[in-house]
Amino acid sequence: ETFTLLKDIYDISDNDFEERMNFFKKVLGLEEFFLNPVRTLSLGQRMRADLAASWIHNPEILFLDEPTIGLDVLVKQKIRDAIKLMNEKYHTTVILTTHDMTDIENLCSRVILIDKGNIIYDGPLSNIKHKFGDLRTVEIRTKKDLDIDSLDHFDNLVTYTKNDCSISISFDNDEIKLETIVDYAFKSLEATDMKISEISIEQVVKSILA
Repeated sequence: ETFTLLKDIYDISDNDFEERMNFFKKVLGLEEFFLNPVRTLSLGQRMRADLAASWIHNPEILFLDEPTIGLDVLVKQKIRDAIKLMNEKYHTTVILTTHDMTDIENLCSRVILIDKGNIIYDGPLSNIKHKFGDLRTVEIRTKKDLDIDSLDHFDNLVTYTKNDCSISISFDNDEIKLETIVDYAFKSLEATDMKISEISIEQVVKSILA
């Protein structure tokens, strides 16, 4: 009944309405609760239904405020996948306001970072890490226990953190190359296992706002 009312409000043709509803039922899994009264829906079901309702008239721009807040992991992923698919199918410009960095990394091509009302970054998601340093971490396991104070700090370009069974090596890839660290870890530290990771968007935001 809600969707039929929206159809009339936005003067959506029968063909467009049927096509969009079939698509939303498929990508958002609406079929399982489509005939349930709104008051009986869970938060995740309500969010999926609200997303379909906001998209039913095929807007050019859609603002979504914290679209995955409070949802469990599976529903969050369903919402993200649906937004991607609907953006690709209908070419809608989607603007998210969110504190969930996973939403940003999964959905956004452009990021605007606002601090106390001031825009401190506006650009491609792919560039934000490099703008504030291409930070990497190499976590290694070694054959023997090592004293991190005695290790090569490469003129203070590298910092070490000792964990229970491993050592984390942090550095800026713009200042010292990953290949140098990997070569040092295997040849000088006798690393037996290694995990390489880039700084996350969440860590970048923390470093900017700290």
